[in-house]
Amino acid sequence: MQSHHLSNRHEFALYAPCIDSWGIVSQGNERVIDDEALCLRIHRVLRLHEHEMVQLFGTLYNIVGELVVVQAHRCILKVMACNVITPLKPRIQLALPLIEKSAFEEAVSWATILGVEKITPYIAAKSKRHEFAHSEMQRLMRVMIAAAEQSKQYSLPTIGSVVPFAHISHQDSMLIAFDIRGGNICRVMQAVELSKRERVTVLCGPEGDWASDERNMLISWGASMSRLTPTILRTEHAIAVGIGVLRSLWS
Repeated sequence: MQSHHLSNRHEFALYAPCIDSWGIVSQGNERVIDDEALCLRIHRVLRLHEHEMVQLFGTLYNIVGELVVVQAHRCILKVMACNVITPLKPRIQLALPLIEKSAFEEAVSWATILGVEKITPYIAAKSKRHEFAHSEMQRLMRVMIAAAEQSKQYSLPTIGSVVPFAHISHQDSMLIAFDIRGGNICRVMQAVELSKRERVTVLCGPEGDWASDERNMLISWGASMSRLTPTILRTEHAIAVGIGVLRSLWS
């Protein structure tokens, strides 16, 4: 009866960079978790017990295992499966304008959930924010980890340096710009599918939209201007809707 009850429990996913040092672990092998903060989270925060299943992920590997020993400072995991983490395909780069901090964090969260490989923050002509403090990276890392744990999408995006709009990298990649004046999203998606591109660069506009010269630049780059809805979306919402459509089509 107890094992049936435990099998119905939610299977948590936890960020555990310590497992990257384990390498590939064969099924049935046991590994000691001696990361004190992780053990405390398993034992006292999540209140997991022996024989419960848990997923751990680092930057290289994702492990599914059964907890054999659960203590506040030491846990033992019996490995059931070990996988190399690989980015979702096609690989998506997101050009994300510098918007206000809470909205930027929400956008990064959605980008993580939807499997974006790289985020390039950029400054547009109408950007209200022009600085990206190095200290923000720690907070954004926590945002990405939380999003990965919730979604079980374990490939965390990298965040590049801030660039001017004109310096957004778009070579060897299909460009899709989410734009209220663009064409029907379904027709654009069909074109993307037929192109069989391995890399796609998605661009979202800033608060206040792109300036006319920026829009002309997108067209000169060959960007597919794509309308997501008949209404105007905030940047972070456009990312959720637009990249969600891409992933749904390609899943």
